[in-house]
Amino acid sequence: MSTTEGTWSIDLVQIGEPATTESWLVSDWAAGQSAIMEWSPDNVVAQADGSVQFALSAAPAGSSHAYCGGEVQSCEAASTGTWTWTAQAPVMQDGAVFGMFTYRADHFNDPWIEFDFEFVGSDTTQVRLNIHMETATGEHVTLEQGNNWQPVIVDLGFDAALGFHTYEITVTETEAIFLVDGQVVGRFGAADMPHGTWTTGDMNGFANLWCVDPSLEGWAGDWAYAGTPLTATMAAIDVRPGDLGGFGPVVIDPTINGDAGDDVLIGTDGDDTLDGQAGNDMLAGDLGNDALLGGEGDDTLKLDAGNDLLDGGSGRDWILVGGSEAASIDLSLTTVQNTGSGMDTLLSIENALGGSGADMLSGSESANILLGDGGSDTLLGGGGDDNLSGGAGADDMDGGAGNDQVLGDDGDDTLRLDAGDDTLDGGAGMDWMAVTGSTAAVIDLARTGGQATGYGTDTLLDLENVSGGAGADRLYGDAADNILKGNGGGDLLHGRAGADTLIAGTGKDTIHGGVDDVRDAFVFTAITDSVVGNNRDVVHDFRSGLDDLDLSGIDGRTTLAGDQAFGFGGTKASAYSVWYAAGRSEVIVRADVSGDRTADVEIRVVGVTSLAVNDLVL
Repeated sequence: MSTTEGTWSIDLVQIGEPATTESWLVSDWAAGQSAIMEWSPDNVVAQADGSVQFALSAAPAGSSHAYCGGEVQSCEAASTGTWTWTAQAPVMQDGAVFGMFTYRADHFNDPWIEFDFEFVGSDTTQVRLNIHMETATGEHVTLEQGNNWQPVIVDLGFDAALGFHTYEITVTETEAIFLVDGQVVGRFGAADMPHGTWTTGDMNGFANLWCVDPSLEGWAGDWAYAGTPLTATMAAIDVRPGDLGGFGPVVIDPTINGDAGDDVLIGTDGDDTLDGQAGNDMLAGDLGNDALLGGEGDDTLKLDAGNDLLDGGSGRDWILVGGSEAASIDLSLTTVQNTGSGMDTLLSIENALGGSGADMLSGSESANILLGDGGSDTLLGGGGDDNLSGGAGADDMDGGAGNDQVLGDDGDDTLRLDAGDDTLDGGAGMDWMAVTGSTAAVIDLARTGGQATGYGTDTLLDLENVSGGAGADRLYGDAADNILKGNGGGDLLHGRAGADTLIAGTGKDTIHGGVDDVRDAFVFTAITDSVVGNNRDVVHDFRSGLDDLDLSGIDGRTTLAGDQAFGFGGTKASAYSVWYAAGRSEVIVRADVSGDRTADVEIRVVGVTSLAVNDLVL
């Protein structure tokens, strides 16, 4: 096999034809892994540019199986080395599999050894990794089995069906390294396999496109041929025996061990192993693809460049982000994740400290501490009794299930109400409490002790604004200037004292501005905020000449492009205008957006008998 940019050459041979170690044999027999298809040489076709196209299609009339797939295998075998494929995946569908893998050279006599990249089902933004081996007693074991029977799935960050990418598997005597476009996406050894199994032996390289039998297997989805063949293109494919790609024993990377004390271990530019052992240690790998092992104690592991393993071990351990680049940390994941610094694996880490960028820090089901530090961060506690602190910046925080402590700290933050008996403290800035569920919430910003919010017995401190959820919420302000936003459901909004902004949402809302001499704004942003008839919103405590009835967020003339202001018709119904009908102790405010002088919006305002144009924001 040879490759040059834009021109490829893959040596395909059929059964019985002369072959070299550079040749790839085209399969022409029944597919052992699927009872509904066979391998056909007609489904492996050399292209004019030297690439090879694989097809999965309906079988010709008279075939012994319903479908035909394409497969090649290398004529060269190796026990250790690197296998590479440069390919564009097909536009997949459920039940289809596009595989690039190694497999035992002697199918009949050798123990099962296999290392897989597999695109499975319809999603080509993810690829599965797997390893198959046999124990000394002949038991078949897999990497998936060692991962609690969960598939090991890598999010690629691109759609593999839209272009060519290079997939590599390097196998040494002690581990296998999976790479995509030169980046490590998985690194596994005996510790990742059931019973500590690790064996090597001669393997060929393979590539194939096939479909599973839906009556026997469901792991790839149910196959149902859509009538159009699936096609994948292979630009380059190779076996390099003994080439360990820098992962083998020819390069001895530093191993730095701590002791029983509180150690500070700093790696080199190479691929280091730092083992803190006992004590409360600080580990920083520096450059390279490092393994940071906290061991016993409450350790701090620093995230930096490279595709690293960070394992806190026992104790309450921290991951330290640092830097200004946005990081994405999910402490619930035990598989490879894109942290923003590399494709890293995070294990047994309970707490996270962000850097100065806009970080996303997600906890696990245990009790976590998440500190955003600088930047506008997103902190998600998950399960457990968590402690979240946003630090500087406009942060978005959700403690999740459990009894959480959530502190906005500096900046204009959003703290989300959820299940559990939580303390939500906005800290400095103009902070929001957001109700995200459909359960009716009761929120009183004037109370500083525990209150039954509908989601738990919660303590709300230093919060200025509230955004309701989809239920019939009751939202009360305090003496400060509050923004209360109803959103869905028939809500009660009560601003109390201060210059409040009260924003109606859908549903029949009741809105009180509070009785004081400060201007309140009653805001309507859509015609669905207050409908015509008995389900219209009701406004109380409106003072003509002081407060504002704000309809400027509604397009006053929907027959024109853009956002038009309303006119004011006084007590006369007018096209594209706002007018009112006076009663004994109230007015009904009406607005027309369609030009027929018929109300599309109605608002009942209690306690006044007239309105002036200055009472309205049009």
